[in-house]
Amino acid sequence: MNLPFYIAKRYILGKKSHNAINIVSAISMGGVVFGTIAFVLILSVFNGFDQLVKGMYNSFYPDILVVAGKGKVFSVSEDTLKLIKGIRGVDDVALVLEDNALLVYNEKQTVGRVKGVSDNFSHITGIDSLIWSGENKLWHQSMPRAVIGRGLAYSLGVNPELYQALKIYVPRRNAAYSNDPNKSLNRKLTLVSGIFASQPDIDGKILLVPLEFARELFEYEGFVSALELKIDNSVSEKKVISSLKGLLGENFIVQDRFQQNELLYKTMKTEKWAIFLILAFVLIILLFSLVGSVSMLIIEKKKDISILYSLGANQTLVRRIFYREGLLITIAGLFIGLVLGSSLALLQEHFGFIKLNEGFVIDAYPVVVKWADLLVVSLSVTLIGVFSSWYPVKLMLRQKVEQVKET
Repeated sequence: MNLPFYIAKRYILGKKSHNAINIVSAISMGGVVFGTIAFVLILSVFNGFDQLVKGMYNSFYPDILVVAGKGKVFSVSEDTLKLIKGIRGVDDVALVLEDNALLVYNEKQTVGRVKGVSDNFSHITGIDSLIWSGENKLWHQSMPRAVIGRGLAYSLGVNPELYQALKIYVPRRNAAYSNDPNKSLNRKLTLVSGIFASQPDIDGKILLVPLEFARELFEYEGFVSALELKIDNSVSEKKVISSLKGLLGENFIVQDRFQQNELLYKTMKTEKWAIFLILAFVLIILLFSLVGSVSMLIIEKKKDISILYSLGANQTLVRRIFYREGLLITIAGLFIGLVLGSSLALLQEHFGFIKLNEGFVIDAYPVVVKWADLLVVSLSVTLIGVFSSWYPVKLMLRQKVEQVKET
């Protein structure tokens, strides 16, 4: 029999002589329970928003992006495209030509970024899943159409159902200076078929048009500004990137999704660590009650300590008894908190009881429970509980032992 554990369990479950000890012990366990629940819920909600934001970015950005190392545009031959598609793991390649332009719609105007894409762009990205109004349609029979970002559409007052022309102006590449706008600007008109919703830095500036339309507008016939690649998930992304660099040479930059949005990924990772540290600090404050609970128990059990010493117990045994009581309170609170916190998070994840304000891209707070987070929470709460139990036992028991020995 584990004597220290048995006595510690009796101290928790047995009747105590003072109600204050019961209350303080209950408060200590409650602090662990609510701290753990807060840990689990807040990290799960953060995971949900993290997955939502990354999913929206990943739905627009490709698996791999190839851009020129120098200059804005480059030409790519059919033979080079065949070699790229022949790399093991490359599923498809889309051609992109992108540049700034002045957009005018129904007497409103703003500067946006016109992105001309090849017909297989929907296969490369998840743009179909981002359509908020209208449809993802860049061609109507032989007529080019546009798909506009929601933020940009709001700035211009675009409504796909009105069939009003969107005017696009860009400076001519080789035009001489002239006071006549018709001679210094290229102008093209198109109808908007749909509106897509993503992150503000995407849908607040992007207008999707067919690649041929963009080439005529920017006067870059036969050129592209980027290649966007979709890769097979069963093949290592690093191997695909290595093969692409070997094929294209040093004149091109090859980026994965992390490199395309490096600031976003680093920021979200930093935010999660910051949230974790804040929650850990709050939990430390909550567990101060555990220090008080163990300290009060040591004071109350002065006679028991004297009896244990009379029976031959040493200081190590007595210390383990009160130390294990603090651990039992911590572990019991941790277990209850994990069960309740995970249950609440899973209910929100599957049923979405807590709603978001109207106008957001989703209806309810996104929640994702990760086992790695539960493990980190368990280790953190346990470590804080260990220290909260060890410190008063070491400090208070030393004083009580001296008093007992004197008597």
